[in-house]
Amino acid sequence: MITASSLSSYPEGYTPLVTASRGLKDRGVQIYVLGVGPDVDDQQLNDVASRPKNIYREPISRLPKFGPKLWNSWRDYIRGRGKLIAVALQKKKRLAKLNFR
Repeated sequence: MITASSLSSYPEGYTPLVTASRGLKDRGVQIYVLGVGPDVDDQQLNDVASRPKNIYREPISRLPKFGPKLWNSWRDYIRGRGKLIAVALQKKKRLAKLNFR
């Protein structure tokens, strides 16, 4: 999510991002937030992000250089996630072998 203002400034009738993100986080989706400029509420960024490491604040002037920083974070998460999946598959194979004995 990218925002440049307080999320509470949206009109009524919209689902707050904190509420909308909860279901995604419950399913294991990693939510990254980028607050751009001085009018962003830090607490709201914390409430929406999956974890503190997924929160970024940047001034508008630094956005052109921000891409690699975010890319590295995503890449590191995906690499770590791949390791977790590999471990889970190995455990599943071991359990399957035990059930056949």
